[in-house]
Amino acid sequence: DSTASAAVISLNQFQLYPNPVNDVLNLKFDHLPSNSHALIVDLLGREMIQIDLETQLTEIHVSDLPRGMYMIQLIDSSNQIIGMQKFLRE
Repeated sequence: DSTASAAVISLNQFQLYPNPVNDVLNLKFDHLPSNSHALIVDLLGREMIQIDLETQLTEIHVSDLPRGMYMIQLIDSSNQIIGMQKFLRE
């Protein structure tokens, strides 16, 4: 399915800033599949935060997370990971 491949490629290019982050992490991208969400997980795979993605720019409040390295995963409507990036919570 070439459409799915294009979505994965474009979403792998999403912007995550600032990185490292203290309080608010910004998640920005050009194309947002409908009914998608993001998960923030620690490096042991434990889910820390889930966010419904409704706009092309989403602010995620991470100040309650312990300091350390995390992964943000973009999940499509069929629960497939379509993008992923690491970030550091300072």
